Amino acid sequence: MKNHIIDTLGLNVARHTTGFNMGLTGLAASVVYGAAPTAPSTLSQYAREGISAQAGYLTALAAVIDLALRDVVTAAAEHAGTAPDIDEIIGSEFVCQERAELLGGLSALAHKNAATAARRVRDFVTRVDLAVMAGTNTMSGALVAARIVEGQAPVSFRVLDTLGRKWKTTEYAAALVKGTMQSIYANTFAVMAAEAGVDLVEVIYPDEAHDNHGLLVSLSGAKGRLAFMSVRDEIFHPNSEAQLRPYGGDDVSA
Repeated sequence: MKNHIIDTLGLNVARHTTGFNMGLTGLAASVVYGAAPTAPSTLSQYAREGISAQAGYLTALAAVIDLALRDVVTAAAEHAGTAPDIDEIIGSEFVCQERAELLGGLSALAHKNAATAARRVRDFVTRVDLAVMAGTNTMSGALVAARIVEGQAPVSFRVLDTLGRKWKTTEYAAALVKGTMQSIYANTFAVMAAEAGVDLVEVIYPDEAHDNHGLLVSLSGAKGRLAFMSVRDEIFHPNSEAQLRPYGGDDVSA
């Protein structure tokens, strides 16, 4: 259940990000190949449409994230063997903070992608203006030459993470969202299980041959036991298939 929810969310976020990037590319192309690409009115309209595209993208992402968030919290509570008020958990300080940080990260990514496309437009306009001012070409000739240059290098949306690794922004957005949901699942389970009096928890995987399948961890960090918090981030990475259950409890669905 938890794995399917998070994997599906990752695919949806990647799809929305692909659509957003294609939209930005289309907007840039509408300027470059338009009737008056260097006119101030054209560039102002482009800027307005770029802002609108960002807002639409972030609104769509917030909607799919919030739907999945409820399902992830519900799955965590069920795996912990509890039936709490889901709205209360979603409104908790931890979940609200995780959600806010996630949306902030996605907003920064959207702004970066929009800036990448806008920079291509500015470079195109500058190339045309310089050619005309230098007297080396007429406006029509400068446009043709600049369009040839522009067509040779399609817009590339990439981002560096905190470790300096380069990502396609579609994959990066999906990883951001999946990582946050993994964290919310793990922490919600831990809180619910602890409140129910559970301390010893079992890590399980769909593939029982996984090295960590059956790993026992202590929510309280009891002496002689591996502390849950010491392995949480290592286990619950963005692509993790790990799930939790009280030791000796019933199986949980993937």
